[in-house]
Amino acid sequence: MKQVKRILISLLVAISFMAFTAEPSSAAYKFYNEYKFTTGTIKDGKTNHTAKVYRDSSWFRVYHGTLATSSGFEYKNNTKIVLSQTKSFTLGAQTKGTLNGSLNFTPFNIPTKVGGSIEKTASASWGIANTTTRTIDAKAPKGYYSYNVCLNTHKVKVDRYTGSKIDRTITFFAPRSEAYRSIVYNKNNANYSGVSRF
Repeated sequence: MKQVKRILISLLVAISFMAFTAEPSSAAYKFYNEYKFTTGTIKDGKTNHTAKVYRDSSWFRVYHGTLATSSGFEYKNNTKIVLSQTKSFTLGAQTKGTLNGSLNFTPFNIPTKVGGSIEKTASASWGIANTTTRTIDAKAPKGYYSYNVCLNTHKVKVDRYTGSKIDRTITFFAPRSEAYRSIVYNKNNANYSGVSRF
């Protein structure tokens, strides 16, 4: 956004670029693995923990909010439609930290690539020269279609045990793919909540 105005405008643009919706195609955690770690100090006393990791790999993140991340929804009835991405866009490297804001991972001694995730994705850029179009065939289901920047994620749950009891639990998203462009579909309305990839 702009110096006073430009700074504000830059902040708004950055925020709108990062607008996203996380969507599952199912919702079921499955046990992945476990690890052991210790908290505390020799002086104050150490405590041994076991952490059990569960993951749901059906989630994906849909970035939207500007023409750079989304074509916006278009309703398809009985005829084909063509959606296009015509704006340049850059998505910085994504980690479990960037995907979860200020969430504190420290009490869980979270390992790299937790749940089989990618620890840090590559930064992705699409320029004007990379303009692409997607055609939705007339035979496709009626509904609302949009062409978006997406990122596949794991939803991870870690239960921390002290002895035989769970004393803390954390849930968070972690990347499982690089960023890509995809058509998303909502049967009922022009809303990113409840979309599926098409």
